[in-house]
Amino acid sequence: MKNVLVTGGLGYIGSHVCVELLQKNYNVVVVDDLSNSRYEVLDAIEAITHIRPTFYQVNVGETEQMTEILQSHRIDVVIHLAAYKSVEGSIKNPQLFYDNNVTCLQGLLQAMQKTACRNIVFSSSATVYGKNTAPYVETMELSAVSPYAQTKIDAEEMLQNLCKADDSWSVVVLRYFNAVGAHKSGQIGELPTEDAHNLFPCMSLVVLQQKKRLKLYGKDYNTPDGTAIRDYVHVCDLAKGHLAAIDYSMSRKGFDAINLGTGIGYSVLEMLRGYEAICERQIPYEVAEQRPGDVAVMYADVTKAREKLGWQAELGLEEMCRDSWEFVRIFHGGK
Repeated sequence: MKNVLVTGGLGYIGSHVCVELLQKNYNVVVVDDLSNSRYEVLDAIEAITHIRPTFYQVNVGETEQMTEILQSHRIDVVIHLAAYKSVEGSIKNPQLFYDNNVTCLQGLLQAMQKTACRNIVFSSSATVYGKNTAPYVETMELSAVSPYAQTKIDAEEMLQNLCKADDSWSVVVLRYFNAVGAHKSGQIGELPTEDAHNLFPCMSLVVLQQKKRLKLYGKDYNTPDGTAIRDYVHVCDLAKGHLAAIDYSMSRKGFDAINLGTGIGYSVLEMLRGYEAICERQIPYEVAEQRPGDVAVMYADVTKAREKLGWQAELGLEEMCRDSWEFVRIFHGGK
């Protein structure tokens, strides 16, 4: 049984990763500073798996504390998910994103250097592809259209340079596309909050009548219905990709970057209609200007994930919408 440390393990993606790990009999240690997550998620993970992972409320940039955790639990591999991920937030406060996404990673790597752990699966993003033309392939030149994207590029470069300097390291970078959905139990998912920017939480707020209408950013893109096209991937599929990445990491050395997506693009309006069909309610919307940093079409080439990880997404649009709504419905008392 491998010992796995999950940073940001009580967040949206992190909690689903923890569930998959525990159900496959990994020993799981969670580190989360709760700056963008809730302690109650730990209870939900236990309710699903009947196992309560060891938890530390620690910022991953605290090198001494992280060193002690890594050593005391004899961690074999780190899954690093602790990061801020809002494009809009990074434009408003870039320094906060550099501190959390780059500087804290440095602290974590320093802690790993002091221990025997040399395997890390790193959470990156499709935003590193900038305004390249879809489908996005891992060999494309990276470019940033937001400070958030730049923090991910900087982090990837740091990890790549680390591998060049020390051949004992194994780094697998996972470039996520748009994670949506929730665990089928309805116990964990993406919680809609008033400052939500992602599509699914925003649609949920309208259905729950906490917002009057959905703000649709741009209906003048060069796409069939004028709305942006994205590669939406079910969060449970995404979580399973991390287990495949652990196996890949433990079998090799060096740096590698791999897309996690479906390879299929859906427009915002297609997703909206799918969500309406599941919750059986209309979602009114208003059209706003395109957001800075948004591109018209973004979807993955998933060949490498299939060939290197033996992984591919299995859940489609209906499951994404159904599981997302079930979580929201249960969380808000079965509305």
